[in-house]
Amino acid sequence: MSATRAVILSVLWLTLMACGDSAGDTTPPANVFAGAPIAEPLSKPAFALAATDGAVFDFRRDTDGKLTLLLFGYTHCPDICPVHMANLAAVMQSMSATERKQVRVVFVSVDPGRDSSAIIRHWLDQFATDFIGLRGTEDEVGRIQMSLGLPPSTVTVDPVSRQTDVGHATQVIAFTPDNLAHVMYPFGTRQTTWARDMPRLLTYRAGTPTPVVMDTIVAGDLRITGGAITSAIEGREHAAYLTIDHRGHTDDVLLAVGVVDVASGTLHQTVTDARQRQHMTSIDSLVIPAGTPTTLSNGVLHGMLPSHERLRQIGQTVPLQLTFRRTGVVTIPARVTPAGMIPDEHAAHSHQH
Repeated sequence: MSATRAVILSVLWLTLMACGDSAGDTTPPANVFAGAPIAEPLSKPAFALAATDGAVFDFRRDTDGKLTLLLFGYTHCPDICPVHMANLAAVMQSMSATERKQVRVVFVSVDPGRDSSAIIRHWLDQFATDFIGLRGTEDEVGRIQMSLGLPPSTVTVDPVSRQTDVGHATQVIAFTPDNLAHVMYPFGTRQTTWARDMPRLLTYRAGTPTPVVMDTIVAGDLRITGGAITSAIEGREHAAYLTIDHRGHTDDVLLAVGVVDVASGTLHQTVTDARQRQHMTSIDSLVIPAGTPTTLSNGVLHGMLPSHERLRQIGQTVPLQLTFRRTGVVTIPARVTPAGMIPDEHAAHSHQH
């Protein structure tokens, strides 16, 4: 399938999903997910297909209450399908074992003539051994696609060249734990977008308040929840808070913190003097131990930035730049917040070094 044909099918579906009656709208606010919102949430379709192990996989029953990422494709796909799978696999590798157990990635082949169960399993295992592969007839798969508002896939064979051309919608449909799809992710969705949205998708349920989840950036072995910069009156410094979850095996070192095109900052740590009095002092660097979260928070560890007009604009997002000895330079989004209104995440994992 050509990329152009795949994009046309995706755009068609996006256009259809964006239309609809807004009465009783349960669509999440636009800033909750980076994917494309679905105006009228989709219920999980009731279908059963053969899994790669030969068992019957009941989609609605076997994914009940799980974050389920559903996509249609074929193993001979030269670009779109493997890119989707590789991005999902990379982000899921950065998740904790507990989080990963709550996610199901389900791949449904649209090319049963060439995709045997063994071929599907071998192809999926190149990305992740726990990805689920399903296979049915072209008619069965077509009915499933139509139940989701997708155009049915097409498989044609050129009578002269004998080349097979496959056309199918390329988006990933995300069913949150409430068993509804509120959002989809088109081809071209980056790993950073998946890393940002996956924690939100894991906790979102229609009709419940949307939790405040800070943006997450994955950089090598580091999962950085980016955080907050406190606003301050003119002339006063700003504090920078964030959490660094190191999931590798070798310690890293945070060397510098700053805001791109604004200011360079310093690292500060609470120390206790000979008289058992605590005070903040600047430090040259901070060890980020492997296997445990490190939090820069109020009164323990944090970055300090010089006074700047841009950092007094509450609600704005600025690029916070972190320099690590092993990982290198990483830029994360940080929101300017009023002092005293730092997200709870920064109080949850604080510890001294």
